Amino acid sequence: MARSNRNTRIGINVCLDNVKLIQLERCEKGFKVKASARFELPQQFETLGDDYQDAFCDLLPHALGSNGFAGRQGVATLPSDIVDVRTLTLPGSGEDIQKMLRWEAESYLTYDISEAVVDYVVLGETTAGKERHAEVLVASARKKTVERFVRMTKRAGVAVDAVEVVPTALCRLMGCWRDYDGKVNSGTVEQSRDSDCHLSPAHLSPVYGSTPLAAVDIGRTTTTAIVVAGNELRLSRQILQGGSRLTKLIAHGLEMSLENAEALKHEHGLGIPARLGGNAQVPLQSASGSDPLLGSSPGGAVVISQEKIATVIRDLTRPAVEQLAQEAQKFLRYFAMQAHGDSIKRLMLTGGGALLQGLDVFLAQQLGLEVDVLPGLSRFFGSDPTDGDSPAFAVAAGLALSEYRPADGQGGTG
Repeated sequence: MARSNRNTRIGINVCLDNVKLIQLERCEKGFKVKASARFELPQQFETLGDDYQDAFCDLLPHALGSNGFAGRQGVATLPSDIVDVRTLTLPGSGEDIQKMLRWEAESYLTYDISEAVVDYVVLGETTAGKERHAEVLVASARKKTVERFVRMTKRAGVAVDAVEVVPTALCRLMGCWRDYDGKVNSGTVEQSRDSDCHLSPAHLSPVYGSTPLAAVDIGRTTTTAIVVAGNELRLSRQILQGGSRLTKLIAHGLEMSLENAEALKHEHGLGIPARLGGNAQVPLQSASGSDPLLGSSPGGAVVISQEKIATVIRDLTRPAVEQLAQEAQKFLRYFAMQAHGDSIKRLMLTGGGALLQGLDVFLAQQLGLEVDVLPGLSRFFGSDPTDGDSPAFAVAAGLALSEYRPADGQGGTG
C-alpha cells in the first residue's frame, strides 16, 4: 500500500531485543495513530549479526502487513550498543566547535575517526567570565555499521530515510506534550473536544511555553535523560543502567532464571505494597536446591506470601534504583546550574522501564519533584492501540513526528 501525504513515515524504534513501530495520520487538528506494532528479537543474537538480521527481516514485514501500516518509508533509531550518544561541553562556538568535536571524538572512540559517522546538535551556550562554552549532543557510530543497518531495513522492505538518536526523538514528543492539568504553566488549559485527534505541536507548544520539563526514558540496558523547553532540547545525558540490571539483581538474589526474575519484576515492581495479600507460587530454579526466601526447599515452585516477596524484591533492587535516582539528581542539578537557577519542577518517565510499579513514587520522594509516567497515547492522539504499553512507544512516536514543522504548523510530505 502506498503512503499518502496524510500518513507520516513509520517511526521504527530498534532496541536490543525488540522493535516498536508507530505511524501517524494527519487530520484537521493534528495527528491520530494510524497503526502500531511491537515484536521481540531473541536476546542471544549479536546485534546486527546474521541471525539478528534474519529475525528482523522475517518479523518486520509481518508486523507492518498485519497491522495496517501504509507505505514503507521509515525513520529509525539504532540499537543502543552500536551508537555512542553523549553530551560534551566544548569551548568556543561556530567553527571552533567542529574542530574541538573531532579532537574529543578521537579521544573516546574505540575505532579510527575516519571510520565513523559523527553528527551533533548544539543544545545551548554558556559564558563563564570571558570564555564561551557550548553544550553539544554528539552521536557517533561506525560507517559500516550504519550502512549494514540501512541495508537490513531495505531487505525487510522499508526505506529508512533518516536515522535518529533517542534524545531528539523523545524531545519531539515531549515538546508537543499538552498538560491537561495545567501543572507545567499556571493558568487554565482548555482540553480538546475532538476525541479522534489531539496532537498539534504548533498549537500546543505555546501552552507548554518555555517552562523546562525533564523526561527519563528507561530502556533495557541504558537510560536517557533529557530536558525540553518548548520544542528545544536543552540537555541530554545517557545513564548506563536500565531495567535489565534490576532483573539480574532479582535473579542473583533469589537464585532463579532471568525469565522468572523478569516475571517477578513485572508483577511486584519495586516491592512497594500496592496489591499485597494472599500467597503466590514462585518458581525457584536454584542450582543448590535451597530457597533464598524460606531457607531450604527441594526446588520447584514454593508458596510464599506476597508481603515476603515484596520485601525481598525491595531489598534486592534498592541499590540500583537509588543509583538511578542519584544520577537523575546530578543531571537535574547540572541543568539548574547551567540554566542559572531555572530548575525542573516536573519529570516524565518513558520507556519500558517506566511501567515498573512504584518507580514514579520512589523517584518523586528522592528527587523532591512531581514524577509522572507518560500517559496513554490517547492523550496525544485520541486513541491508544498499544494495550497500555504507551511509555515504551514514546521514542517511536517521536520518530513518526519527524516530518512535522512546529514553527510553521505544517508537516512535510516525505
